[in-house]
Amino acid sequence: MDRQGDKKEHINIARLVRNGRHFEIVIDPDKAASYIKGESVELDDVLLAWKVFSDAKKGMVVSDHELKEVFSTSDINKIAEIILHKGEVQLNADYRRKEREEKRRRIVEMIHENAIDPGTNAPHPASRIEAALEEARVIIDERKSADEQLNDVVKRIRAILPLRFETKKLTLIIPASFSGKAYGIIKGLTETKSEEWLNDGSLRVKVEATSGISQELIDRLNEVTHGDLEVKEDK
Repeated sequence: MDRQGDKKEHINIARLVRNGRHFEIVIDPDKAASYIKGESVELDDVLLAWKVFSDAKKGMVVSDHELKEVFSTSDINKIAEIILHKGEVQLNADYRRKEREEKRRRIVEMIHENAIDPGTNAPHPASRIEAALEEARVIIDERKSADEQLNDVVKRIRAILPLRFETKKLTLIIPASFSGKAYGIIKGLTETKSEEWLNDGSLRVKVEATSGISQELIDRLNEVTHGDLEVKEDK
């Protein structure tokens, strides 16, 4: 199987350097991102060329002998998994631009839906929010989610565009077996007000976030805990 195509300058790759040597696989970036997150995506759908390259753009394939020497196997499945989880996913300029545009649109949408103009108590039009991002010269990071960037964006545009967010105070109790992944999600989306490890090993965290971020947080925590999450809205 080889779906790499002729336009090698447009390929996306995942790369790993091991023992001073470069190993690359050609990937579908969206499916690769889902696969790395542990979502139900087959490796066959992630790889666009069933080969390991030393330089994918030049089509330089690594021999089975070298693969076995470095990875102790020539099995493409096993090597691809190692590269995806331990290497660096490199995306082409078109894909990065598309991701920035999508995340910018999502950030504008979140501000429009969750914030109001304190002077009028009405939402700001999306066009006004877009103009504030331009004036503040906000740069969107395609590697981070819109939720992770929202707080920083709001800080940048607040001097230009008065904003008031309706917030919720939540107490979250996460079982010990999920606390590691859950804590990373919480810290990525909002700031904790307090944290406490309970006697049974579970984690109790108090957070304050906008309505939109609160719902996103609950949805993502329910996903990683398989619904084994206790949520209480505080007054």
